[in-house]
Amino acid sequence: MPRLVGVGIAKQMHYTGDVIDAAEALRVGLVNEVVSAGNLMNYVKDIANKILSKGQLAVRSSKMAINEGMQTDIDRAMTIEANIFAICFSTGDQEEGMNAFIQKRKPQFKER
Repeated sequence: MPRLVGVGIAKQMHYTGDVIDAAEALRVGLVNEVVSAGNLMNYVKDIANKILSKGQLAVRSSKMAINEGMQTDIDRAMTIEANIFAICFSTGDQEEGMNAFIQKRKPQFKER
């Protein structure tokens, strides 16, 4: 039986100029949600509000870890993650998040 290998759709589309519709992009995992054009702004605002409800230092740090970690080897990525975790874990927002979880209430994050 021949060995099967996967083909990366994003690179294939980039190199060939092929275009796919939203349903196909969802099916192959290029997007995680498909919404109607008329509902797009509400959908985006809902996601933005959800992100804004989180600790902003943690959100920024997560973005930095993803961006830096994608461009490096696993050892360096683990170091980046450990350093960012240490910074985030030492904040008042971390304590507030834990207390809110224990008390079953919404956290009131302050660090920007």
